[in-house]
Amino acid sequence: MLDAVGIESHIELVADRYVLLVAATRADDARVQLQRYEAENRIVELPPTPLFMLRNAWLGTVIYTCLLILVSYLAGEHSFGIDWTRQGALTGTMLETREWWRVITSLTLHADLAHLVGNLLIGGAFGYFAGQLLGPGVAWLSILCAGALGGVVDGVLMPDRNITIGASGAVFATLGMVAAYTWRQRANPRMRWAQRAAPLLAAAAVLAMLGTGGDNTDVLAHLTGFVSGIAVGIAYARVNTRRFDRSRVQLATGGIALLSVVAAWVFALA
Repeated sequence: MLDAVGIESHIELVADRYVLLVAATRADDARVQLQRYEAENRIVELPPTPLFMLRNAWLGTVIYTCLLILVSYLAGEHSFGIDWTRQGALTGTMLETREWWRVITSLTLHADLAHLVGNLLIGGAFGYFAGQLLGPGVAWLSILCAGALGGVVDGVLMPDRNITIGASGAVFATLGMVAAYTWRQRANPRMRWAQRAAPLLAAAAVLAMLGTGGDNTDVLAHLTGFVSGIAVGIAYARVNTRRFDRSRVQLATGGIALLSVVAAWVFALA
């Protein structure tokens, strides 16, 4: 660098240390040039862009919890004399029989109490984070859509005789959505790649830890839900989510999500 600005210099080893030597008459000029070079090439650590948080995120989690408990109770009691699991589980023949409602109803069914409690705790937590970013109505409608989309792909790829139940697909869709949205919103070209990719890397680690164990775990449903959620999260990162901070928007989208679940079960039970 000093040679480029016309200051002759060389490096010598003096007492086990490398020393940059210049002529005494150019020492001040060399010091100034080195300081300028250091200032121009200094890496500036930029703080992550703060995320805009919306209100009432808890409301969606409460409704999600109540809905899953209600469906689990009705299914356990075989209400109306119907086998709810048989009528609502996701199957490999879903597209052939055109039973579209199964991609939604299967998300509300669970094999046992442990299965239900796990999805309530993990799904409720992830859903709360999504509600903070998008609002409770928009978040849970998006979760339902991403979970259903993952269910469609899962239904196409699974063997015909297999069935799947549980909210896990929607839970991991929520994880993917939150991670992708955060990744795109907070990414800055001047941040290190590990900082930019941290949300996705963390989400992938959670998926590997929670979504791949157990004999009866439908890894494909978890993976398809996760990928669907990532797609939705990236799409929302391109939108000004401050527009969602309106009660009528949240009520309308939340109502659509709830009515979609009710309608799916009406078709299933009929």
